[in-house]
Amino acid sequence: MRPILIDFDGVIADLHSEWIRLYNEKWNDDLRPEEVVHWDISGFVKREAQKGVFEILGWPGLYDNVQPLPDAIESLRALTSLRVPWVIATTCSYHNMIRGKSEWLYRHGLTSSEEYPADRMIIVRDKGLLRGLAMVDDYHENLDSFKGPGILFDKPYNQESNHIRFAGWKDALPYLLGFVQKEVFRGG
Repeated sequence: MRPILIDFDGVIADLHSEWIRLYNEKWNDDLRPEEVVHWDISGFVKREAQKGVFEILGWPGLYDNVQPLPDAIESLRALTSLRVPWVIATTCSYHNMIRGKSEWLYRHGLTSSEEYPADRMIIVRDKGLLRGLAMVDDYHENLDSFKGPGILFDKPYNQESNHIRFAGWKDALPYLLGFVQKEVFRGG
């Protein structure tokens, strides 16, 4: 069976809250995640931080305080227990992001090794190159380029898209399992 492709940031991990918290701390601001209503965060930060806000993504330890999104861990464990193949398909703009995401997956029991996360994580910029049963993402352009069904996790910054969207895992998991059921009956 083809795997379900799952984005990391904004789908299983709440990077935006931690990223904005660190930005606020460094630049003495009070920006809230729900105020960022477009993909490019630089338009919502102080002028002097418009470039530096992205450097936060390369900070060692960035993922140490990133929390799982509601029901994400339980949903991925449910997929695993049902023997549904899934893999994290993520972009890492900085080398420290690879280590941080690997350690985060291991810390939450989603991969067998923090040193070798390849059993559960693909690093890729163009997600349209990937093939899978379905893709779950919070960025509509990733779903636009994917050759298959896409599920958009609803966020303030992706309201311009018309992809099928869900507020979170509680609603998305049954929908995904519907794809799995169709694949099984097809003999996939």
